[in-house]
Amino acid sequence: MTAQTGISTEKVYEKYAWILLFVVGFLGIIGSYEFFMGTEPDPQYFSSITGTTWDNFIISKQGIVLYVEDALRVTGVLFLGLCIIIMAISATAFRKGESWAWYVLWYFPISLGWMTWLLYSHGGSSWPLHMVLSIMALLGLLLPSRKFLFADHKRDSAL
Repeated sequence: MTAQTGISTEKVYEKYAWILLFVVGFLGIIGSYEFFMGTEPDPQYFSSITGTTWDNFIISKQGIVLYVEDALRVTGVLFLGLCIIIMAISATAFRKGESWAWYVLWYFPISLGWMTWLLYSHGGSSWPLHMVLSIMALLGLLLPSRKFLFADHKRDSAL
């Protein structure tokens, strides 16, 4: 809002950028399904690191198979929780323009970018999808950045 006229100058892309973050969180919830099932969502990544296919690993019935499956399930639970929190923050505090939400949500594109790099550098096949999600999350934060970075300045000028 401007101090003189009280007219909102928020751009459409600033107003609706929260939707990008919300959608990435929602897609993350869908993507966590395979983790919940205790299966590797990117078998090519698993194979490039271990030297064996996911199917051969499961068939081997080694004692570590149950551990890996449980670790994947725990990862699914943690990822589901993270995505729910991201969706909640983006639809509430971020949407309202609260600066803390903008700073907290930077965790999402940073962690997605790191996962993208790991998948890419170790031969995973799902890195392009992670790259797209990283870019969507970045856009969701960068498009309204003026609104968040200069929020204190706007409050001071309105007084």
